[in-house]
Amino acid sequence: MVRALGPEGAEFASNASAATGTVGAGVILVVLGVLLVYLGVRAYRGTFRRWRGRTAYAGYLGPGLLYLGAALALLGLVLFIPGGDEVRNGPLGVIAAVLFGAAFIGGLAGGTFAFVCMPRFLRPRWVRQVEGDATEGVSPGAPLPEWTWAIRRESVAQDPRDGGRADAVEPGVELSASRGPRLERRGLDYLDRISFHDRRAWARAGASCGQLVDAGLAEPDGAPTPAGLALTQPRRAGAPILRVTTDHDGEPLELSLFRAPKFSYAIWVEAGTYRVDALDHRDVPGAVISWLHSHRESSGWNFIRGTHELLGSFAMVDGVVHDVTAMPEGTAVREGQALDDGDLFRRVSEMTSTNG
Repeated sequence: MVRALGPEGAEFASNASAATGTVGAGVILVVLGVLLVYLGVRAYRGTFRRWRGRTAYAGYLGPGLLYLGAALALLGLVLFIPGGDEVRNGPLGVIAAVLFGAAFIGGLAGGTFAFVCMPRFLRPRWVRQVEGDATEGVSPGAPLPEWTWAIRRESVAQDPRDGGRADAVEPGVELSASRGPRLERRGLDYLDRISFHDRRAWARAGASCGQLVDAGLAEPDGAPTPAGLALTQPRRAGAPILRVTTDHDGEPLELSLFRAPKFSYAIWVEAGTYRVDALDHRDVPGAVISWLHSHRESSGWNFIRGTHELLGSFAMVDGVVHDVTAMPEGTAVREGQALDDGDLFRRVSEMTSTNG
């Protein structure tokens, strides 16, 4: 067949085949690019949020797909432009160069945005809300649910005549008296990820869904309320400033505290359920001590900063709390020294203010 066509015909057939392959590759790149742009637009609009649950990278995969998709589509368009010296030196060559340059810059930016970081002003509005951007109305100072200890404390006026109100809160609140929701494990998992609005996770939360809705943290469809975002903002911001762990009859118990500028977010286990509440910073030491007292039958407690740094351990001996390790920063407590509530308050105050 090639011999029948002759040298010129063979060259034509070869060029035609190469052109067909190039156009085919261009079509694939354009289609893939349009698909990624579609996902990126959904990420910006907030209808595609599941990417926020991925923690293997530090970037913003969802909105980054918009820029990666645009780069692929532009690169695909470049492949539609035929080759040849005449084309490269003409207007189409200039267009091809511009498209290729834009594709290169878009791909570099998209990869950086998706897997490394993204400037705050380019992030979707709902992402800035989730991250607690004060300019977006959901910040650590945004309204918390009225049932939280922090709001109930502030609702008590300084006038002594208001001290007899039924909802008055004294310093040193008891976590067991919290008015917050009682959640199953899957309910707490959903609350931790409430900003993603994962409908399948919401369906798995079971009875906790009603608790979250009644507490004003979620809408009936699982969407986060402003109060829900405000309450959980410290949890999304980083590791806990303090974790208190113990063991009761073989059941591990834990109290975790996350600090925000204006309040502390507490998560703890109580009677087989998970509880959450917001505390005034002044009430944190007393709240921790009340939790310790509610588990006096435990043999001891470990105090941990973040996820692994052990700050100290307390042990219960004959109903008396003993300090069994020295606290950080040279507090020099004798091993085995008995501690009263005043000592415990001072120790816990030191530990909860370490990162404050």
